[in-house]
Amino acid sequence: MPPVKKAAVKKAAAPRPSKKRVLTPASSYPTVSDYIAYEMEVWFRTIFIPQQEKNLKKLKQVKNHKINPYLAKYRSIALTGTVTPEGIARAMVIGTSLITGLNTSFGTQLQREITNILSGVNGSLTQGIDVEYTDHFDGRKKMAQIKAGPTTINKDDIKTIVGHFNQARSLGNTNNVPVSVADQVVGVIYGKDSDLNDHYKKIQGAGYSVLVGDDFWEHMTGEKGLGTRLIAVCAAAIPSTTLNPLLEQVVRDLAADPVIIELAK
Repeated sequence: MPPVKKAAVKKAAAPRPSKKRVLTPASSYPTVSDYIAYEMEVWFRTIFIPQQEKNLKKLKQVKNHKINPYLAKYRSIALTGTVTPEGIARAMVIGTSLITGLNTSFGTQLQREITNILSGVNGSLTQGIDVEYTDHFDGRKKMAQIKAGPTTINKDDIKTIVGHFNQARSLGNTNNVPVSVADQVVGVIYGKDSDLNDHYKKIQGAGYSVLVGDDFWEHMTGEKGLGTRLIAVCAAAIPSTTLNPLLEQVVRDLAADPVIIELAK
């Protein structure tokens, strides 16, 4: 009788280390605002900026760009006044690293960090809802979709935002957890109510709250003027002596690529 083969036992995978940043206890600070400001500065300086520098270094290679040959020379002239490999490279690097890519990265990472730092503010399992928190003023639980600034949404975003809120209320009714329109919020990270574009105003007209800048941060934390303070602490964390030389080196490396040289002819 042939020997019986033992079934292979698959070893359990080792648990992945948590990516959640370890915070200093809030009790170590004189005020809640001091605690939030410190942790936001640490995140911006030790996580966000190094990640952007890593992304910037990738842009020295042509393969990491989407080149529009119709607009390459136009952008070079608009930015530098002439068409050169360096002008084309500079427009490509700035367009990606300091505009589109930077805005997207900031919004995504900041949303994650908000739930990490702010007590009582949690990510949501409801589709289309970014965070849930207990409002400082009325004590009610809010569902919020977070947007970066007061002009960052367009006409098509209105339908998407309202649709997510409608789905959340429908799910609440199904699960016997009623959700009121009054408890569904669009939170705008910076700016003022007077800065809101017409698309935000249409959302307000549909009955939803749009909380902007300091107002939004105060509703989440109870701390007055917090949004303005966070802008200042993040600005102070920027490494002014290293960031520009890095960008200039990336531009020079990209400009030396044969594809860019040919494009400038």
